[in-house]
Amino acid sequence: MKNFVALIILLSVGFAEAKPQTAKVKNSKRKPAQEQAVAPDTLVLIGQIAGRYFADADSHSYVLGYIEMKDRVIQKMAKIQESEIENYIQQNPSKQILKLKRAGSVQYDVIYPGLINLHNHTKQNNLPVWEDAQGQFANRFEWREWPNYKHAVSGNMNPWVTYARAIECATYRWSELSALVLGTTYLQGPSSCVENFGVQRVEDASAYVSAKAAVQAPTDLVIPQDMEFVWAELGPVIRSGKTYEYALAEAIKKYCPTIPVTEQNINSSEMLKTLKDQKQLAELCVKEGLPNRFIRYVYWVHPTIAGRKNYFNSTSKKPAALIAHLAEGRRDDEYNKKEYEILKLLGLDLPFVNLVHGVGIPSETYPELASKNIGLIWSPFSNLILYSQTLDIAAAYKAGVNLALGSDWVPTGTKSVLEEVKIARNYILKDVDKENLVSTFTGGTGKVEKIDEELYKMMTENPAKMINHYEIKTGPVTKTNPSGYAEAAVGRLAEGAMGSVIVVSHQNANPYTNLVVHATEKDINLVVIDGKPSYGNRSYLDALGYQGRYEPLPVDSADHSTVALKHEIAQPAEPDPENRLQFLAALIRSFSGTEFKPQDKCGFSEEKVLVTSNSVEANADMRSFREATGMDLDKAHDLTRVLAINIMTQSRNKLDPKEGKPEYALKYFPALYSCNDSNHMRRITNFIKLEGSDDFEANRKYRSQVIERDKLGRIPQQLADKYK
Repeated sequence: MKNFVALIILLSVGFAEAKPQTAKVKNSKRKPAQEQAVAPDTLVLIGQIAGRYFADADSHSYVLGYIEMKDRVIQKMAKIQESEIENYIQQNPSKQILKLKRAGSVQYDVIYPGLINLHNHTKQNNLPVWEDAQGQFANRFEWREWPNYKHAVSGNMNPWVTYARAIECATYRWSELSALVLGTTYLQGPSSCVENFGVQRVEDASAYVSAKAAVQAPTDLVIPQDMEFVWAELGPVIRSGKTYEYALAEAIKKYCPTIPVTEQNINSSEMLKTLKDQKQLAELCVKEGLPNRFIRYVYWVHPTIAGRKNYFNSTSKKPAALIAHLAEGRRDDEYNKKEYEILKLLGLDLPFVNLVHGVGIPSETYPELASKNIGLIWSPFSNLILYSQTLDIAAAYKAGVNLALGSDWVPTGTKSVLEEVKIARNYILKDVDKENLVSTFTGGTGKVEKIDEELYKMMTENPAKMINHYEIKTGPVTKTNPSGYAEAAVGRLAEGAMGSVIVVSHQNANPYTNLVVHATEKDINLVVIDGKPSYGNRSYLDALGYQGRYEPLPVDSADHSTVALKHEIAQPAEPDPENRLQFLAALIRSFSGTEFKPQDKCGFSEEKVLVTSNSVEANADMRSFREATGMDLDKAHDLTRVLAINIMTQSRNKLDPKEGKPEYALKYFPALYSCNDSNHMRRITNFIKLEGSDDFEANRKYRSQVIERDKLGRIPQQLADKYK
């Protein structure tokens, strides 16, 4: 304890030399609830809307119209003439009406459905792009085991993220903010502590007006070590025409003859309770001649497979969808080509199963995917930066496979689908492998706006269909659901769709090109989730009466990096949770006198603001953290400061030269806004260029040399040998 006290004293004086900057970061204080204006029940937005959302309009043009949102749902949507607007406003005094025409602009802003991102790893998005990824890997299991990757990612994420539960909460909240400022309203990814904060989570049943069960999203369904038993022992039986359940039940009866398992009861809750008892299982099964990893498969893996089957077979609640990694790597990797076959052996080739990446799935299988309503989630940047290959996207599109975009994660991906779509577009237009991508996506016309339309759908209606939340169905008005809809769609603008929309600057005559090509974080002028504004231009939020209820952005500052880099700060002296919290309090307060100068390389034409929530009150961990440190994790400024201080000073690479590697310690803290992060912008803008050489070309050119340099190839070969 002596050392710990000394450490706190050191922290309290160690940062005294950090001089306050002249420009102050503005922090808005939320008014007491009784002083806050009560917003009308109905929010109305008047602006331009893509013609595709009106039956009698040109899909590639705009219509001036309005949407009325109440009880989380779009209740009315119609065209309106400019000359009719003032009369409409006068006739609806009880509604909160916003004209989406900014000062000095001749055009109304454009209303789009909120974007949907079906693939993200939300814990590590406060890391920068991994520079060592140069397209050299064969599959995901190769780079996951590569020491350089472990140093670059886990070496920078640990141990600080374990210091307090609230720290982990901060990482998830950062991902939600990163998504929000780029127009995402539905984000897939493991998360917690984000209720009533940021965007909606794809996996949360409460994110929708719907009676369906929550979307399931395990990271992996197929782990090669665990599936060796299925491939070698069950595969021959299943290929003869039997079910997975029959094959596994027969194997259990063979090796554990006293267990009364059958094809019919193997997935039941009663039988699963027996099978999950590892100790009892080991006692009941024979000791000699057991297949490799048999016990582990039965007690650990099968219950997961059974859970997915039971989800889809449920009669009590209609299932929505399942999202899982599969066949991530190169098309020509021998093991990677087997993962879809393994999925079929398990009997999980089912409607509304959506496969993340799927690059190794043989293209001749795509018609089967389409006929079974199995979707593919395309993350081109992640695929290309890791493997120098991505989906045979032309073949998948021609086969009619439902396609959505996913940003993956920042270390080997982008911050949002709005960034990902620009890389996807360049990949199609450049068509490096001469796969007739442009002709395929334009139906032979060569009209690029058709490509933009298809990519637009991959961020809106396609993912909505894939997660089974595209239908609109009226229902009774109830106390818990007064909307009048039993099912409200996402990914579209229509009466009965969720009131989650984004408002984007008008920069192009084509609504798809406007979003896909031109829109960046500078152009996201308003984000509305469930009919309530969450983020946007200050003028719009002021017009809606939100003065005093928002936090000005950006929070980005180069000082987050430079101040932290000047100091060496030891880890907590003792692992006790209370001591760790005391350490965090001392660490964070050591920066409390430092004012970080805001950084704005973006050139925002208008200040962006984040509507403040009060979600910390409902979480005991974050409340305790706020009391100990003074940091409110509802606020973007405090979130940024907490993450920057910890990741820059408390990583294994920074503190532990034995387990970590100092050369992999972060040199800077990534900005919330991409336009404030020159390293991030350089990586994504230089990756695939329409003209001239680019990073993708260089990666492919030197791939064999990099593989030899990094001594790669062993793991893919071992996997291929096991799955012949």
